[in-house]
Amino acid sequence: MKIVGRCVFCQGLDRTYTPVQIDLEDYTAYQVVCDQGHISHLEIRLFPFELLFDSGTLAFLDGYYREAVGSFAASLERFYEICVRVLLRARDLEEEEIGELWKVMSRQSERQLGAYAALYGSRFREQPPLLPEKVAAFRNDVIHKGRFPRRDQAAEFGDTVLRLIWRASKNLRADLSEELERELSALGMKSVKPPLPGLIVGTLDVRSMVNMRAPMEVYGTESFAEALSRFEKDREMIYPR
Repeated sequence: MKIVGRCVFCQGLDRTYTPVQIDLEDYTAYQVVCDQGHISHLEIRLFPFELLFDSGTLAFLDGYYREAVGSFAASLERFYEICVRVLLRARDLEEEEIGELWKVMSRQSERQLGAYAALYGSRFREQPPLLPEKVAAFRNDVIHKGRFPRRDQAAEFGDTVLRLIWRASKNLRADLSEELERELSALGMKSVKPPLPGLIVGTLDVRSMVNMRAPMEVYGTESFAEALSRFEKDREMIYPR
């Protein structure tokens, strides 16, 4: 999966430039080289769960519905991880302590789900948003039993996951915005290569399907179909074919 970046140096000179295509890996910061030979350090200001949901959306638009469901499901699991980490930050745990705690549950999704439910429920005094049992069974059939879903089924699953993420993240944004920003900054430290001294550092902000940086008054008010229409219009500027 590729994402389009821009040379920070060329932008600073207000110079015409060719967009830089970045092959995404498990990092949120990359060294990029533009067609003028400039090297810059670019941080993608998106959470991993946003990128995964976008990956699922790209698969959906291209007609790969099984792959779409798999990426939507992976996005939700990574969202649970972010929730756990942010809620632990709210309890004044340091980055190293959070990392050690996450190691205990990183290979078992049931432990991750339990940690998310307990921490979310204790913080916000409400039931944590979770997949309905029938929807979870559908996901398991697709991922573990090789089921091929129809387009409408993949869309319905994507809509359910998207609404779940929006509902839970609204509370995080309203109550723990500082901790969320610290988590995003910590993710920015996961670089392919650390920035060299004197290297120009820039950020890449794009509108994902989840669109975590949307104003609170409109955040999470779209349907899956509306978000999909918005995403499709922006697709070529963000994710080249």
